[in-house]
Amino acid sequence: MIQKWRIALREAANLSGCHVNDQYETEVVKEIVDTIIRRLNHQPLSVGKNIVGIGVHLEKLKSLMNTELNMVSVVGIYGIGGVGKTTIAKAIYNEISHQYDGSSFLINIRERSKGDILQLQQELLHGILRGKNFKINNVDEGISMIKRCLSFNRVLVIFDDVDELKQLEYLAEEKDWLRAKSTIIITSRDKHVLAQYGADIPYEVSKLNQEEAIELFSLWAFKQNRPQEVYKNLSYNIIDYADGLPLALKVLGASLFGKKISNWESALCKLKIIPHMEIHNVLRISLDGLDDIERGIFLDVACFFKGDDRDFVSRILGPHAEQAITTLDDRCLITVSKNMLDMHDLIQQMGWEIIRQECPEDPGRRTRLWDSNAYHVLIRNTGTQAIEGLFLDRCKFNLSRLTTESFKEMNRLRLLKIHNPHEDQLSLKDHLPRDFEFSSYELTYLHWDGYPLESLPMNFHAEKLVELLLRGSNIKEVWRGNKLHDKLRVMDLSFSFHLIRIPDISSVPNLEILILDSQLTSFSNSFYHGKGTCIVLPGSDGIPEWIMNRTNAYGITTELPQHWHQNNEFLGFAICCVYVPLASESEDIPEKESGHRSKNESDNKSEDESAHTWENETEDKSVAGSFSKNEHKRTHSCRLVSCLAIMGDGVEVVDWPCFQSNCFCYKEDKDEDNESVSGQTWVICYPKAAIPERFCSDQWTHFGLKFFDSYSNSGKALKVKECGVRLIYSQDLQQSHEDADVRICSACRGDGTLRRKCCFKGSDMNEVPIIENPLELDSLCLRDCKNLTSLPSSIFGFKSLATLSCSGCSQVESFPEILQDMESLRKLYLDGTAIKEIPSSIQRLRGLQYLSLRKCKNLVNLPESICNLTSLKLLVVERCPNFKKLPDNLGRLQSLLRLSVGHLDSMNFPLPSLSGLCSLRTLELRGCNLREFPSEIYYLSSLVTLSLEGNHFSRIPDGISQLYNLERLHLGHCKMLQHIPELPSGLMFLDAHHCTSLENLSSHSNLLWSSLFRCFKSQIQGPAWLRIVTTLIAESNGIPEWISHQKSGFKITMKLPWSWYENDDFLGFVLCSIYVPHEIETTMFRIFNFKLNFDDDSASFHLDDMRHDQFCEFCCDEDASSQGCLIYYSKSRIPKRYHSNEWRTLNASFNVDFGVKPVKVARTISQLYNVEVSSDTSSAVEDTNTDVERSCDGTTLNIDGNGVDAQDHEMDHMHGWSFFANLFIGYAVQDTNFKLNILLDKLVHTDLHQLSHGCPY
Repeated sequence: MIQKWRIALREAANLSGCHVNDQYETEVVKEIVDTIIRRLNHQPLSVGKNIVGIGVHLEKLKSLMNTELNMVSVVGIYGIGGVGKTTIAKAIYNEISHQYDGSSFLINIRERSKGDILQLQQELLHGILRGKNFKINNVDEGISMIKRCLSFNRVLVIFDDVDELKQLEYLAEEKDWLRAKSTIIITSRDKHVLAQYGADIPYEVSKLNQEEAIELFSLWAFKQNRPQEVYKNLSYNIIDYADGLPLALKVLGASLFGKKISNWESALCKLKIIPHMEIHNVLRISLDGLDDIERGIFLDVACFFKGDDRDFVSRILGPHAEQAITTLDDRCLITVSKNMLDMHDLIQQMGWEIIRQECPEDPGRRTRLWDSNAYHVLIRNTGTQAIEGLFLDRCKFNLSRLTTESFKEMNRLRLLKIHNPHEDQLSLKDHLPRDFEFSSYELTYLHWDGYPLESLPMNFHAEKLVELLLRGSNIKEVWRGNKLHDKLRVMDLSFSFHLIRIPDISSVPNLEILILDSQLTSFSNSFYHGKGTCIVLPGSDGIPEWIMNRTNAYGITTELPQHWHQNNEFLGFAICCVYVPLASESEDIPEKESGHRSKNESDNKSEDESAHTWENETEDKSVAGSFSKNEHKRTHSCRLVSCLAIMGDGVEVVDWPCFQSNCFCYKEDKDEDNESVSGQTWVICYPKAAIPERFCSDQWTHFGLKFFDSYSNSGKALKVKECGVRLIYSQDLQQSHEDADVRICSACRGDGTLRRKCCFKGSDMNEVPIIENPLELDSLCLRDCKNLTSLPSSIFGFKSLATLSCSGCSQVESFPEILQDMESLRKLYLDGTAIKEIPSSIQRLRGLQYLSLRKCKNLVNLPESICNLTSLKLLVVERCPNFKKLPDNLGRLQSLLRLSVGHLDSMNFPLPSLSGLCSLRTLELRGCNLREFPSEIYYLSSLVTLSLEGNHFSRIPDGISQLYNLERLHLGHCKMLQHIPELPSGLMFLDAHHCTSLENLSSHSNLLWSSLFRCFKSQIQGPAWLRIVTTLIAESNGIPEWISHQKSGFKITMKLPWSWYENDDFLGFVLCSIYVPHEIETTMFRIFNFKLNFDDDSASFHLDDMRHDQFCEFCCDEDASSQGCLIYYSKSRIPKRYHSNEWRTLNASFNVDFGVKPVKVARTISQLYNVEVSSDTSSAVEDTNTDVERSCDGTTLNIDGNGVDAQDHEMDHMHGWSFFANLFIGYAVQDTNFKLNILLDKLVHTDLHQLSHGCPY
């Protein structure tokens, strides 16, 4: 206590006092009291009423602001007009201003700086001096006074609504004017202004989420938190219109308060045509200060290019577009995300209104036209020279009334797009007179799907043309004569079946992309449908040697080179697949299935898939249209199908190459000689230029291809034998394929992104030898060099080295110090080494993205400095028996996408804080002996996959439902787990097998089933490739009692209700199967297969293949147990072509494979939940214990009575996405490409039909 007094007295003695000088002490005391009173009586600013969501912003801002740093902090709050920047600034001012010696809030600087600058200076001084009034006579005197006062006091200054740097010139021109630990907050619509001033803490104010928007609108419209019931639908329409903008929600809500429903309906109709002027005027302020070019490009984007690729728009709109787009982005008029242009809906409507106001009565006098206005101007011939752009969806309007006068007056037309969004209807032609003409000399972009004439008009002026797209046209030659078009960069003539001549390449010297694909080019009774060049060779001798990245699986992926889209040396891919026919029906193919998968599977299905566009998620369109069971005809042809996908933050399909050959490789007469049957080798040279522009960014890092086992139309099967891929570079054209270096290992050969490799795999060397030209080396492989004892530090001087592989170097006990910064190294593999510790100098590997430390038997921990690796995306520490803890500051790895820690010997592994891992998508903590569920997981808002198998916690807290992005949850072998709470609504997969303490799940009232049903209902509203929820449980946990039809066997047949496709109460069905493993089988790998098809007495039509691949290392250490697999299957997954009462008989079959090859299991049980799954999951049918069971609604369930013997006879074959499954398993062990774990594990049960609708990431 005495010590505390001494400290307090010492601090008091060191406080500076007030000099009395010649003053009376009473006056000094009064001054002190006045100062204290001013501080105590500080009045907060009014932030208004009905404020929603402000607390979240305050917490985020306070977490970003560190007022203890010995520097001046500048916070820049930016966003579109009306989003709440000023309100947030006032709120943060009220929250923290008392912490400063003085504070000032100067509102509306943009407008007030045009008037009395002296008044602004007076206000600033009054605030920072806590109420003292100093009279200043002119602006210059004010500047001097402000600089002096700001330098003496620790102050908070807020400048509201700044849109030019010069507006701060007389107030606080530089942040250096302020004393350390002071704070400046600036609100602005212009990010560039904040950057110019030196804002070190930028904060973007995002729009309100749906719940916040509903609350704010309701507070103004109804004086309550939720809409009144009778107004609910109208309220939601207006809330959707406002798109989360607080200003719009407030203004519209207040204007509709107390109004009748008819007034609401009228207001909503008006809003669709003309925006609310109060909102419009606030948003339009952002256009002030734009020059004519920037304003024009804003209007082009608002009217025509919202949602398009930035590079595409920049190319079309000219050399000034790139800078203008940057300016528009800075001013929050547009946003650029993943290189795509976007803007708020109300900003877009503001742009539309500006165009409408150009001439409200006559659309022909406006500069930009689209949809109905464009159509009426064309058919009425009312266009004028004012028109610069015209876009029209030709599917919505009949263009047969176009005449030669339609475009005659549009001599300033720059942009013309008459497009068809449905590629399967490109061949629909318009009608134009032969004397049709374009009069414009300004045309830079011409896109006309189904262009009807045989060539462009003779007077076509293409001097400024940049892109020409005439897909599905009637054109025979693009233009007549030899004309120079030196600005033309892209020409797309896809589906132009009559094309006989393309322009001389010398007439288009700057052409970058020429697309002539999808023309079904004939190859002697065969055709190829896809981009690039296809070569089909008879025979199956194998993949050419020069394609070194190969596999015996169904597909393969390859990493793309860094900046691949900008790398002029990288040209594209060579893709190869070898197919072989199966010798007999019994070889690797189900007996019944060979007869079922006829034209439906090979011909009809493939045409459907190849005709799809990726964006189509709602229906399954066939090239031939809808069909009936009796329409298919048997022909002799084989169809080979592949899927090309690009991967990064997600997975998206790029193309569906398809080759069909009338090869007669199978004969109908089984007595005919079949010895001549052989396989085929299919090679595609696929150019980089064929990849759509929307994918041309560093976001996309991998390229994947999947080849499908296909069936000939005679009902026989073709099997994928092997496939491969090679990246093609321009240097390859000068090199002989015979020179391929066969000395390097398969892992090095498979990485096509590395061009200069040095491989010593398996060498018996004791030390790394001298390497020739080390500065040019980009890959060094030391795998399995068992005698190698150390690594030279000189390796880290190899300036181009991107990959260092030391896996299997079991004698290497230390990792060298890194003496200099190294930017190039991206991948470091130290699996299976004897390294005891990683040096703190690892932080010098600035570009490191992948670090793998599996089976490092001596490794104890990782240095804290590893948390300085800001580029790190993958960190794996598994099966390291002596490993004790992760770094405390792990949360600083904000780029980390996957963290995998597991199979540790520590009895209670301590987890550091994970809350900072804002990008983490996959978290694996398998076998970490965790006794409590890690609560910090709830802060990982980006988490998609969570694996916690083999831990010892007994309960999962309710907060797991907050992980809104979580799609896959693995809890297998958590033997202490007793209860699973409410799950996130987006969950697609739950694995809870071998959770032996889990509560009994047989009761319908169990929370798990209602939670999973909510997940299922949520998926129904999602993309078509979703609409399914899968669950694995142990049979010992109980079979749901509401699944009343439980029979032995592998097949079940049911009759769907009458008009099932129109019944809104019918959502889908649940497939349930119980698998009993082979008595002697212990394996990590199980494949659960489900097949659905429509069937009658004459034919069978394949509907869906589903599979789930289970990889469980714990199952190897103990006896395998029976598992139940439940699949909630939505009726919306059933393609629309089946939507008739002709399709009611549905077959479902089940089997399970163990390991690489299928095995026969002891017993399988199939259950099917009553097909009518309405909002009440309890509507189950009665169990009559018969083979044919009928529910009260007439639904018939037929359970195949073949039993175990029949099942054993037909256990068969692996179908579906085995490629993705196999690669996922392989990389889960080796991790040479960690992204597959993040991106592809959700594709393991997805087939071609599913991928044609959408992408699982």
